[in-house]
Formats: sequence, structure tokens, C-alpha cells
Amino acid sequence: WGSIRGLWQWAAAIILGSSVLFMVGYPLARPLLGSLVKDELHGILVWGMLLVPLLGLTGIISSAIRGFHKVAIAQVGEQVIMPILFLLAAAIGAYAMQIEMTPLLTIWYQVGAALAAVAFGLAVLWRVSAVEVFRSQAVYQKMQWFKSTLSLASINGMQIIQKWLSLIIVS
Repeated sequence: WGSIRGLWQWAAAIILGSSVLFMVGYPLARPLLGSLVKDELHGILVWGMLLVPLLGLTGIISSAIRGFHKVAIAQVGEQVIMPILFLLAAAIGAYAMQIEMTPLLTIWYQVGAALAAVAFGLAVLWRVSAVEVFRSQAVYQKMQWFKSTLSLASINGMQIIQKWLSLIIVS
């Protein structure tokens, strides 16, 4: 159980650490980008960067739930809750409140839906996890995990880019 807890903590730390690097690095790189990125897109990119850790955490949580043989419920947060909440927010905003859909507002809706998916996933993980996972001392096997992560991360990264490319292009 210690290895499982260690792996969860290590993966979350990698995702959050790399996200912080992006969030700190982007404002530092902004002057170098100059006219490559339009001024109105900078705010969208900053909010969009919040999706990186949220989607990464959703993936970790989903994988952990699948590890406890709860495959169907593991997909609910990312495949059901996130799209439904996004569509509900967009529909309520556009039709009921007559709010014009802008790229920034779209990102806000997506971040909110991703937060809800993470919260749902954490609640499910808490219920399905063995009590021993949370009671055990975390055991880290960083080099083994890092070696196996490189290839998986590149594949997963390309899948995430492909999945969200339409939203990026629209923005």
C-alpha cells in the first residue's frame, strides 16, 4: 500500500510542479513572444494553463480508481461530468442569461467543469480506496517510475493536445 500512496503523491507532485513551471514560465516568456500571441489571447492562455493540472489530476484520480477495479465510475468525472457541466454552463450563460460566448468565458466554464470532475473523482477515490492506502507510509521508487513515465507521458500529452485542439483553435 505504501508504494501505491507514494506513486499517487509522486504523480500529483510532478503534475503540480510542471504546472507551476508553466504558470511562472509563461509570464517570463511573454515579452519574448511579442506579436506571436495576440494581446487578447494572453488572459485566455493563463486561464487555460489552469486546465493542465486539473486534467492531469483527473487522469491520476481516474487511474487510481480503475486500479481498484471500478472502471466505469472512474470515467464518469472526465467523460460525463466535465462535458455535461460545461454544456450546462454554456447553455445557461448563452440562452438563459444572454451572455455572449467569448473564448475567455469558454475557458472559465471549462476550468469550472474540470474542478467539479476533480472533486467528484476525489470523492469516489476516497470511497473505493482501501483504508490501508491512507494509513500507510508512502514508499517512493522515483527512478523506476520516472523511466516508465517518459514514454507514457509523451503519448498521453499528444492525446490531450489532440482532445483539446479544437478549443485551442477556437480560442
